[in-house]
Amino acid sequence: MNAPVNYDSPKEIRELLDSLGFNTLKRWGQNFLINGGVRQKIVAELELTPGEPVWEIGPGLGSMTYGMLAAGHPVTVFEIDPGYCQFLKDKFQGLPLTIVYGDVLKTWEAQAALCTGPIKIMGNLPYNAASAILGDFTDKGFLPPLGIFMVQKEMAMRLTAKVGEKNYSSFSVAIQTFFEVQSRMEVRPGSFFPPPEVTSTVVRLVPHGRHKVADPIKYSQLVRESFSSRRKTLRNNIVNICRVSGLDPLLVAKAFEDRGVDLSRRSETLPPEDFVAVAETLFL
Repeated sequence: MNAPVNYDSPKEIRELLDSLGFNTLKRWGQNFLINGGVRQKIVAELELTPGEPVWEIGPGLGSMTYGMLAAGHPVTVFEIDPGYCQFLKDKFQGLPLTIVYGDVLKTWEAQAALCTGPIKIMGNLPYNAASAILGDFTDKGFLPPLGIFMVQKEMAMRLTAKVGEKNYSSFSVAIQTFFEVQSRMEVRPGSFFPPPEVTSTVVRLVPHGRHKVADPIKYSQLVRESFSSRRKTLRNNIVNICRVSGLDPLLVAKAFEDRGVDLSRRSETLPPEDFVAVAETLFL
């Protein structure tokens, strides 16, 4: 099958967008990956077996979609822009492509209910969307067997940060509770059209299965409020935890102390397993 456009050519992409009546290159913040070598490496990271289906978030003009369809993989894409949806529908007719129109945060659950088995996911996620989407997955107990995501380098640093590091945050804890996270490659601005102002990083997420969380939403709240006043101690942040959860402050303090956590410590000094243990005490 032939590609509907030369995905490595900024000139052809611009001409295509003009012909489709798209007035701005940054429609929905879209930057097009024009480096074919990087696209191949990202698909390779998925380790797809012959005929294995895959989800893609934010396909745009379908440069990644095309490569996976050409290799014989059924692809389900989640796209918020109706113009891109129509383009993909027109150009990939007759191929195993499912187009889910709308905000992925509002559509993925219904699609997941249709899956007959685990599904790998990939996508190029804008900064704000990355935390919202990955957080929604973990809050609802949806742990794909493999996720390959392009994110801003700053977001990748938060995802991979270790205990005590500058970028270690509630988001780091929330994701690392469930996933092993690795940075796989950096992608420079020149690999995109138009070039973004930041460097991107491809991250790999694989569930590690070390922790069981009975109530992921309450767990997420516990972690988030523990970091709500980052420079304050846990003792100070217990107020925020109780404001959101409705729990007794003495009960929360005892849960941390029973875990052997000194309340004079800051949250960024605690690994995910400490928060899991405290949540188990509070929410079981």
